[in-house]
Amino acid sequence: MALRDYADIQISFEAQTVSRMGFGTLLFLTEDATEDAGTVTPVFGSLQEVEDFGYAVESEPYKFAEAAFGQGQGFQRLKIAHKAEMDSWVDALVSTIATDNDWYALAIESRDSTDIEAVAGNVEARQKLFIAVTDDADILDAQLDTDIASTLLDQNLSRTGLLYHTAAAEAYPEAAWFGEMLPRDPGTANWAWKTLSGIPTDSFTSGEIAALRGKRCNYYDSVAGNSITYGGYTSEPGIYLDIVRGIDWLQQRMQEDYVAYQTSVGRIPYVGGGEIIEAEVVRRRLDIAVDRQVIADNYDVSVPRWQDQDPTDRAERHFPGITFEATLVGAVNSVQVRGTVRP
Repeated sequence: MALRDYADIQISFEAQTVSRMGFGTLLFLTEDATEDAGTVTPVFGSLQEVEDFGYAVESEPYKFAEAAFGQGQGFQRLKIAHKAEMDSWVDALVSTIATDNDWYALAIESRDSTDIEAVAGNVEARQKLFIAVTDDADILDAQLDTDIASTLLDQNLSRTGLLYHTAAAEAYPEAAWFGEMLPRDPGTANWAWKTLSGIPTDSFTSGEIAALRGKRCNYYDSVAGNSITYGGYTSEPGIYLDIVRGIDWLQQRMQEDYVAYQTSVGRIPYVGGGEIIEAEVVRRRLDIAVDRQVIADNYDVSVPRWQDQDPTDRAERHFPGITFEATLVGAVNSVQVRGTVRP
């Protein structure tokens, strides 16, 4: 008699899936005191869900949600967290993260320069992206350097983008900007040259535009009849919002790929393991990044021989030293053309 006639047991192996960080999820931190709101609400997928939750149409969360969901790009992941009256904005951010850290983009209700600087400093140490809005008119003067844009730029804050708008006290242009951009694949779209539905444009002189650009402060302008954001800056020279989000996505997904692969196989052998990790984790994800035009296809991966690894690392089953170099695809914000026409 076969054993299975007494014990019919079948066991199948299913690889554990790894949770994916929500690069399309936006958190709005507000002073709104809606009753029973809790620390962080569930994910809202539409403006109607925000209204059904109990936010009045005149409330700040509703106004913010209206701008975010009004862009027609499929935005559907908004969370709302509440700041206690006695807390600072940083306190509220830290307590929110302790409760729910499953979000990527951040906006706050406050337009105060001190609040913006404090939150920006805290976000810099996290894998988050913060867009703040200000109507600080000193930004428009290139001779002044004590405004909030200059202050953030002095600190080289790569995870904060500052947006100037004269209607900052009444509107939420950052909600519209996030609503337009977050549904797009990370790193694949320039944050400049985007139209924000429901947001009025500002008007600037050439000198004011030069000041805004010099201080790496984003703005919303009308150019040849087109309403556009410009220029997708963070408060660090040479770093743009699409670059930060693209690199964050690449790092997060490559880490997740490694964990997922480890759970799907019996083991990764140390002998030859570097080549397996190179093929199944590093190159696989880099190829996806190439397809999305985050990086160019001229990347290079270097893997040390297992024989050259330190005996201590081998004993600890740690395989260090795998590196890669890649070139960002980047984007064009402005152009110069010179031409000559002859009879």
